[in-house]
Amino acid sequence: MLMITFQQVAIIVHFKLNQDYIEKKYCVNKNTPTTHCHGKCRLRKELENTQKESPKAISIYKTFDLVPTTTYNYNFENKEPVAENTAHHFYKEKLTAADYNGRLFKPPIF
Repeated sequence: MLMITFQQVAIIVHFKLNQDYIEKKYCVNKNTPTTHCHGKCRLRKELENTQKESPKAISIYKTFDLVPTTTYNYNFENKEPVAENTAHHFYKEKLTAADYNGRLFKPPIF
């Protein structure tokens, strides 16, 4: 489905880039300027052709079946604790002035 959309966008971009040439070469209504067609009849035909081809492309995906696999029901109930009385200390509990290195915090000398 996404490919069909890109194909239609490509047709419209191609039409806009080459509109003068398409109008002169392929336009059915180029002899009747009151219709203000400017090659849009050709664009309409091209877009209709892509719409006709789109059911063929979509039918490929309708026949695609997934491979059957076995299913397993996971039981996530926690019956036993994994670890007891675990204490994680990622910080120092008692901070004193002696813990800092004085050499790191010297002011610059000018």
